[in-house]
Amino acid sequence: ALDGCLTVPRLGPIWRSAGLDVPDLEVLKEDLVLGLVRMQLLPRLRYLVEVGYLQPPAVIVVLEILIRVARHSTQAASQVLNCARLIDTVVTLFMPQTWANPG
Repeated sequence: ALDGCLTVPRLGPIWRSAGLDVPDLEVLKEDLVLGLVRMQLLPRLRYLVEVGYLQPPAVIVVLEILIRVARHSTQAASQVLNCARLIDTVVTLFMPQTWANPG
């Protein structure tokens, strides 16, 4: 009576394990962060920070996006780390050159 009615739930995107070449739009539907990384989000964000077109509130949003991408998965964190000049730019522009002694 139940033949054909039961289906096995999909536990994750099939294309990840199968190594399929999937259009960016399909990846976005399954995994927004990975889809945005595939669409060159990181170099685009780096460019905005490097050229200085952003106001301070926008820079904070960019940093929050980078944190969210890095927390998504080890693959995404690796992409953030390996994006040319991204970490260097963030460290150079937003980290203090010297640390004040609190005491």
